[in-house]
Amino acid sequence: NLQQPTMCPMKQLAKLTLLMLTLHSILNAFFHLKASSSEEVSKMQDHSTSYIHMKPTISFSNKTGPCPVGILNRTTHKLEPNVNMCPWSNKLLNSIIPSGRTMKRDKLLTFFLIYYNDHHFLANQIDSWMNFSTTVRNQVKFLVIDDGSEPAHRAYNLILANRRRIEDASLDIAVYEIEQNIPWNIGGARNLGFWIADTTWVFMNDADVMVFPDTMEYIFHLAISHREFITNNKYGASGLPETSSSFVYTQFQRSFMDKENARPHPAVMLIRKEDYWKNGGCDEDFVGHYGYTDPHFMYNLKRNKLLKMIVVSGMMEEKSISPLFQLTSHISCPKSFNCLDLYDGKKLSRDTTVNSKLFERKIETGNWSNYFLRFSWRHVW
Repeated sequence: NLQQPTMCPMKQLAKLTLLMLTLHSILNAFFHLKASSSEEVSKMQDHSTSYIHMKPTISFSNKTGPCPVGILNRTTHKLEPNVNMCPWSNKLLNSIIPSGRTMKRDKLLTFFLIYYNDHHFLANQIDSWMNFSTTVRNQVKFLVIDDGSEPAHRAYNLILANRRRIEDASLDIAVYEIEQNIPWNIGGARNLGFWIADTTWVFMNDADVMVFPDTMEYIFHLAISHREFITNNKYGASGLPETSSSFVYTQFQRSFMDKENARPHPAVMLIRKEDYWKNGGCDEDFVGHYGYTDPHFMYNLKRNKLLKMIVVSGMMEEKSISPLFQLTSHISCPKSFNCLDLYDGKKLSRDTTVNSKLFERKIETGNWSNYFLRFSWRHVW
């Protein structure tokens, strides 16, 4: 029997050296990663110790193009995962809250608005929210859908820069980002907001429309006992359905900074989450071009036998409730806020030709789309 030759001492030394170098590289990579993670968290703490806000933990990429994640069941009026077209849709629709933060589900109303590159509008919104009564702030969740803003102008950046003030005011704010910058994705962003909202009532507002404290008290009280404000037939209360949950409050009075004549806002409304879907949501076939998002939703609402539209502008005037306030594009940042530079990028076309013709075709055919959420999103705050 031949013995196996003994390895040369020099070769043994070389092998041991190579092993030690490999181990050293692995340890260096590990500690570098750990240090980077700690630095990332530290940057987000903003001198606050109430909680550490981690980076988004839920993000789904749409790898096959504009795949509609949800499909509206016309019988149940519920949004369901569109698994036939998007295999991952079930996971996305059911993964609303990241593990790093728990949203309370015991509130009455969601104050919802869409954001797009407009720091000063959002700063003025948050500043007004801080003036709401304690009762309202304890019962209202504030939901911001960032509709694909540029990286330097994200809603997240503004909220992070003013984190301490927001926490001191006990504002329950959630921010979601749509990961694609889709032109005029108003309908899609609204659908996402109503999918995410987990309160019975949703007050849908525009980013450039401010609500005064007494107006918010009025809206809040409508959600609690809306029949109390319907005392006669003067405002179209005759024939109201027995189930008060079928009311949809629209046409909130609005004033302007540079105009004398006030007129109701066409989009702002107080509506139950389930009633929004009973009305079919917003048709995302209109996304990509400007116009007719509000008209097509109101067109369907006026013809919906399951719902009753209540115009509140006259009621607000009679009760001396402050109208909504229309902000202008040159509104300044509140003095107490840290605002970033104003967005001066490309302005989208407001040509309504395409959607005007689309609206006419849909009225003629009744072919309203039930494919929703044609994008991916993530929860960032």
